[in-house]
Amino acid sequence: MSSGRILNGVLEVVTSAGPVYLCPTFFERLCLAWIFRHFRILPVAVLNPRAQRLVEGIVQNRRRADMHDDILGTVDCRPADTKKNSSNLAPKEITQELVEA
Repeated sequence: MSSGRILNGVLEVVTSAGPVYLCPTFFERLCLAWIFRHFRILPVAVLNPRAQRLVEGIVQNRRRADMHDDILGTVDCRPADTKKNSSNLAPKEITQELVEA
């Protein structure tokens, strides 16, 4: 992962309403770099509780960002029926906060 992504990267959260780009703090970007070190896209259901709390905190702060190339990772919060080959449901808190914003 390049230093540009750690310094300026955004988190992409995919909901049924479409993608949302959020700007995490520097510390949150470091944590996200570790979470997404092997995979670019992860369903929220496979994240451990600490990582889920991190994503929820970023969503609650609602620091929106414009789409750009420095995406740290993508959290997929879509319900299972809109995903291909998946059987897990995303926590409702994350999806509801993004749709209401």
